[in-house]
Amino acid sequence: MEKTFLDQILSRGISPNEFYFLQSIINKESTKIINRAQEIRKLQSKGYIDLKFKLTDKVKEISHLFKKSINNEDFIAKYIELFPKIKLPSGKYARSHRTNIEAAFKWFFKTYGYDWETILKSTEYYVKEYETKNYMYMKTSQYFICKTNIDKSKESELANYCEMLKDGTLGRESSDYFSEKVV
Repeated sequence: MEKTFLDQILSRGISPNEFYFLQSIINKESTKIINRAQEIRKLQSKGYIDLKFKLTDKVKEISHLFKKSINNEDFIAKYIELFPKIKLPSGKYARSHRTNIEAAFKWFFKTYGYDWETILKSTEYYVKEYETKNYMYMKTSQYFICKTNIDKSKESELANYCEMLKDGTLGRESSDYFSEKVV
């Protein structure tokens, strides 16, 4: 069962007011009804804002929770780099255009609650797994995040890999086959 939004922010030690304040800073919006000075002090003590009132790298870790993405460009670039610069056996390029990737991640973050660390580890495993198979039947970087089926339903192989990583089942395949290295 996926964590609710509230569970996700509370598990990071952030109150709803603190989250609202961070989001207002990121979106360059004014805040309403909260005590700004108090929220700044609390966020500084938790390491989300430094002493010069700037957002820290700790905010990047929760960037997927914000309405507007902050520095997701870095993570998207890392994600794209995980895929090889080749044409797959299917005839499609492994790396999809950045705009398509951003749109797919927008849907992904609305639907699932995984963080960037989990996403990147899962993706790295996926690419390595298909590298050993000469990329046969590997999905493109966009389809790995989100694929729209004929009936307009959407599915995510990335979400499946993230869940397997979370469960500890990723990488635990049975070795029921015989292999021999020939030199």
